[in-house]
Amino acid sequence: MTTPLQRLAGLSLLGLSAVSLLSACNASMPLASSLRPAGAPETVASTTAPNSPEAAASAAPPPTDAEAERRADLQRLQGMAWGLADIPVAQAFLDEQMRKVQAAGPQPPVFAKVVIRPKLSYNAATTASGLIAVDLGWLKSIDSEAELTALLAHEYGHLVREHLVTKNRIGTAAHYATLAANYWAAKYKINNTWTMTIMDTGWSEILLPNWSRDQEYEADAFALQTTHAMGFGYVSGVKAFLDRIESVERSAKRKEPAPPANAPAAKEGTGVDNHPPIAERINRTRQLALTLPRQRPATGSGDRWKAVLNNPEFKSAEAEYLLAITYFEGAEADARQAAARLTQELTRRPAPPRTAMGLAAAADINNDPARKVSLLKAATSAPDASFRTYRMLAHVQRKPLGLLADSADTLQAGLARFDTPAELLPDAIEDQREGSDMIDALPRNQVTMGQSLFQVKNSATVVQMNLKCMLQPAFAEMCAWAAKNVQQRQEELARRKSRDAAMAKSVEKRLDKMFK
Repeated sequence: MTTPLQRLAGLSLLGLSAVSLLSACNASMPLASSLRPAGAPETVASTTAPNSPEAAASAAPPPTDAEAERRADLQRLQGMAWGLADIPVAQAFLDEQMRKVQAAGPQPPVFAKVVIRPKLSYNAATTASGLIAVDLGWLKSIDSEAELTALLAHEYGHLVREHLVTKNRIGTAAHYATLAANYWAAKYKINNTWTMTIMDTGWSEILLPNWSRDQEYEADAFALQTTHAMGFGYVSGVKAFLDRIESVERSAKRKEPAPPANAPAAKEGTGVDNHPPIAERINRTRQLALTLPRQRPATGSGDRWKAVLNNPEFKSAEAEYLLAITYFEGAEADARQAAARLTQELTRRPAPPRTAMGLAAAADINNDPARKVSLLKAATSAPDASFRTYRMLAHVQRKPLGLLADSADTLQAGLARFDTPAELLPDAIEDQREGSDMIDALPRNQVTMGQSLFQVKNSATVVQMNLKCMLQPAFAEMCAWAAKNVQQRQEELARRKSRDAAMAKSVEKRLDKMFK
């Protein structure tokens, strides 16, 4: 006697066979020309109007490798964490100012695009494809056009000097050198532990820090020369930019816990970011500024960046992002207090949330599942939606409402929107697998035909995503773990514990034998 799941598997195989058969039949079908009556004029059917956007898109040349990489990076930034902020008035100014920086630099200009991350931190990051991501926390703290231009020019300097391209090439070369060293060590049974340690130490503690510091000095010099060419003075531009970094670093050090009394003193300028000491950067740019012609005080109708900061549209979006960021960060520590504060703030606001983060926060504190779904659907439709909003919607559809198919469709729609970057796959696999786990938890006699059909389709989707994730070594292990259900995870943990115990016992025996 076959179970419903086995019958569905058989139906799936029949369906696949039918698709294959139809494909084969389609290849041998007679052409329209052979079915045309003799003497009839030959016509060419077209489903696209000659002047339509679809026709223009089909006639457009395929994207270059650089454009494809840029698009992938942009979708990755939009999909990860809370994505990218949507503040049109600020974005328009940043785009315009970036064009001016490009015009003042070497020609032809290098591609650069500024995007805003909805974060309270003071960070800026540049991708090799030309995307410059600046945190909202840093942007809102900058109070002059000159300082903002210095920040943009510094990041643009990394692109012009090809720092990121060079770093990627060296990293790739080091990767293949490591593989080669491991191969020869295995072939000739050589213990290369010390060799690999020396290589890693030399790269991470000697070569990389010095090389990264030189890159920062070059980017600072580029920013100084570019802002000078644009008419901004050293003090109001690059000096203010570096002073703000120094202020942020000083504030961060005050918040750090005091090290133990016997801990070795840390050297200034060393750290995971490999940036040079900020005092040295200020000193170098000051010396370079003395070699440049003196600038006349700029005249104009006022600071344009201050006008952006005071724009009602910017103020409203900034307040909403900061409110949502504060809520979600606080919810991780104390959900009840964070929800109470957010509820009070939302009731005071005259307008409903507009941003994806604001809508997601409003949904998170709402107790009505139907209202949650409505708010989260609006969040996923917003231009600044990230994959996290899709996950929140899928969770509500899955758990309180039991809409497993809708939940799975929501996850797949989110992955499709951001072109399925590998960083999103572990979370997507875990959420997708949870739907199957809910059906597995039901008694067999209560599982409907529709649920069995969903489970077959859902399991196939999980396998497909896991296979795609395996092509990305950095995420393969996380995806494999996400694909396991509760029982499989418990078995895996038991195997790891047993393996670790056996390894510890083996080491103990070797040590005993050595000392005896």
